[in-house]
Amino acid sequence: MKNLLKKWFTHNLLLKIAALVIALLLWFIFYSEADPITQGTFRVNVEVQHLDEFLSDGHYVSLEDEEDISQLQLDVVLSARSSVLEQLRDLEVSSFIHVYVDLYELEGSTSNRLMIHYEMLPGIYYNRFNFVELRNQSYYIVTVDDSSTKEIEVQYEISGMPEDGYMFLVGDEEIQISPETITITGPSTQLEEVAYGKVRARVSGATANVNSTNDIVLYNSNDEMIDNTSGAITKSVEEASVFVPIYMVKTVELKAPQLEGSVPNGYEYASDLAVSVDQIEIYGQESVLNRIEEITLPSIDLSEITSDYSETLDLNEVLQALYPDNEVRLTENSASEVQVTFSVQRQQTRQISVPTSRITVSGASEEWTEAFTGNTLQFTVVGLAEKVEALDPNQLTLTVRLKESDFIAGKHNVDVAVTGLGTNVRLQTEPLTVEMEFTQTP
Repeated sequence: MKNLLKKWFTHNLLLKIAALVIALLLWFIFYSEADPITQGTFRVNVEVQHLDEFLSDGHYVSLEDEEDISQLQLDVVLSARSSVLEQLRDLEVSSFIHVYVDLYELEGSTSNRLMIHYEMLPGIYYNRFNFVELRNQSYYIVTVDDSSTKEIEVQYEISGMPEDGYMFLVGDEEIQISPETITITGPSTQLEEVAYGKVRARVSGATANVNSTNDIVLYNSNDEMIDNTSGAITKSVEEASVFVPIYMVKTVELKAPQLEGSVPNGYEYASDLAVSVDQIEIYGQESVLNRIEEITLPSIDLSEITSDYSETLDLNEVLQALYPDNEVRLTENSASEVQVTFSVQRQQTRQISVPTSRITVSGASEEWTEAFTGNTLQFTVVGLAEKVEALDPNQLTLTVRLKESDFIAGKHNVDVAVTGLGTNVRLQTEPLTVEMEFTQTP
């Protein structure tokens, strides 16, 4: 039996070996067609080793077109049997592939290349696939910079318009922003570009004070917004609040000043007080403006005025005197000045002579007869020169209204009423009297 087996293995040995090789080759061809080697792409998280230590050492690293270095991902191309690739797709990539970069490799290096390392993880698929190196990324182009800090001012920008009848002031000293400054941290080269931070506040449709809180946005010296979507620059405070006072607007009457006292002796006030503005537009807190219907100009003392008066008043100063805490102010649409004028002239006298026949007598009694003792009545008028000179004696009406006490026998004076003197002209001596003689009827 032993010889028989030996003869079977050794007889036609070359033919047997050739047949085995052919069989293996046929099997391999069949298997390769049924489960060919192909390639697949897998999205992999990239571990950044020693990131915290690198940053704490005062360094900063940034990658072009990458928003956050701690969240790196890349596509890895693997080569394996199609059945293996299908099985791999059902697994977490991190269970069979480890991809990492080590920031410590950058220390002391003049290169800006951060090498990417690929590893197969132990498991049932170990060595059952290969990395396709020609299609896998082998490094990142990085920028290494020193980390720095900088304090910047926070400015505000107000958008929108309040409701009709309300307003806010650009540059109002009462506008408050908090915080006024913040500290930013990041790559020194990027921090050099930052000039200030800005926060926006909207006041659209507002009828009361606005307190708005929004993100602080970074700007350069050309007032261009800085793109910080990568988060390379961090802020000590992300948001700022802006308090914007909203004021009520109101149109009120401007009243002429009160004239106090009398002009000096020998002068006459023409009663022609005039102001150049009759309404002004003011603004302030609604609770204050609701109590205001008019603004009265400061009073004027006549006691030392001996000529025509003209004064221009600063309405801002007028309001400041009335509301010292700046509760009420003028809008830009309002006149800021008002002119106050009136006439004061030296008095002039004029002697007037009127025939007594023009004097109308009323209240006569049938028991008495009365008659004027003279043919003319003379009296003096005083007033503004132009008025006194323009007076026409023929337009005057003189009237005597007799009273019971006037009916006394003999000659005595009775009161005479004069009308038609006009404005700013008066009798120098009052009452005006005329002598009449009374005789009792027999």
